[in-house]
Amino acid sequence: MGSRADCPNVKTPLTALVPFKEQGLATKQKDSLAPMDVWGLTTMERPTFLFYVPYIKDVANLSAEFVLQDAEENDVYRQAIALPSKPGVMSVSLPYNVAPLQVNKTYRWYFKVHCNQQQTASYPVQVEGDIQRVNLQPNVAKQIAAATDPREKIAIYAASGIWYDPLNMLAQRRKANPNDVSLATDWQSLLQSIKLQQLATAPLL
Repeated sequence: MGSRADCPNVKTPLTALVPFKEQGLATKQKDSLAPMDVWGLTTMERPTFLFYVPYIKDVANLSAEFVLQDAEENDVYRQAIALPSKPGVMSVSLPYNVAPLQVNKTYRWYFKVHCNQQQTASYPVQVEGDIQRVNLQPNVAKQIAAATDPREKIAIYAASGIWYDPLNMLAQRRKANPNDVSLATDWQSLLQSIKLQQLATAPLL
């Protein structure tokens, strides 16, 4: 889900690269947003989150932060985020000094951009959602262990309903091989599966 505030106008809003399901219809007001359920699974102890960020560091009074909370709304991780020099997809990884996510526990994350820090009543532009760490089913783990092609491993993760792992594996391979047409096609297909195909050509920062 997301919110808007007194921020610069952008063509594409701040967006988390996570599956979402629209829960209601937006009103006809120009700046309204429909409620969203945002949800994703991971097998990683300290996952990486990807966001399309349209705001850049050269704009005055802009700052960003990432927050991860447990089910009791206690902060697990809170970190100021340096905004990029150009719009694109950026990653936020949990560092090793953060306790690993517990299996079958649900956590809430927030990516917030504060746009006017001089106004005490200002509200951030933000996206938020849930993440849960799970263990792979034994048969899926065997398939992944037997797969020798990284693209096959990514496909197995995605087919099993795991989201964060294949997304980050594919993003890393794309950054390492920016001219690989097959990886670009896989990236397009993966984002299209969650209705975010318009972000497939955004640069990976």
